[in-house]
Amino acid sequence: MKLFKNLILMITFTSVLISCNKDDEPLVSEPTVSYTSTEIEAVFFETGSSEAPTVNWNNNEGSFSLASAIEGLSIDSSTGALSWTKTLPNGEHDIEILAKNSAGQTSINVKIKNILQGEFVGLLSYDREEDKFKVKLSTDGKAIIKIEKAPELEGTWTIKGDIATVDFTVDDDSYSLKGKLTQTEAEVTLIGDLLNFDEKIGTFNAVLQELL
Repeated sequence: MKLFKNLILMITFTSVLISCNKDDEPLVSEPTVSYTSTEIEAVFFETGSSEAPTVNWNNNEGSFSLASAIEGLSIDSSTGALSWTKTLPNGEHDIEILAKNSAGQTSINVKIKNILQGEFVGLLSYDREEDKFKVKLSTDGKAIIKIEKAPELEGTWTIKGDIATVDFTVDDDSYSLKGKLTQTEAEVTLIGDLLNFDEKIGTFNAVLQELL
């Protein structure tokens, strides 16, 4: 009988000890993350990075990741800092960042603005002639076109996907430089057609020489 009582006491003590140990374990919950700014300004065709966010892993350290891949963009899985290369496409990019630990994950939305800009230099071919030319694209959508042996012209530019269009007028005639923008780590090129009232009258090719 005494042995039976001792066994009951031992089981009870063990149960209490296990319960106390469980109570002593820290509570784990999903991480909380805060970036200083959720809108980041990048400089076109330049490498860059963001500051690391403030993160509380809430008793279980996890890791950062991107919800979807974007060319030229990566994230430090430990710190949450973003970094990008020269191949980050132009435009505004909505980025979803995930911070995950054993309790769950937190989603943070960040926007990176990487607006096309710079001076492109190249050749313009039309009417069996070939002229050197420059076109400067500003981030505000304004353009300056300088064709060899011709006055400087002002215009505007837009881009849709990787197709850029520079519109300008000469003697009340409407002209456009419409071409494909291509980025690599080595260079940025703009190659396409010279249009007069949407009719092709020539071609051009240019390479980004400097940022404005």
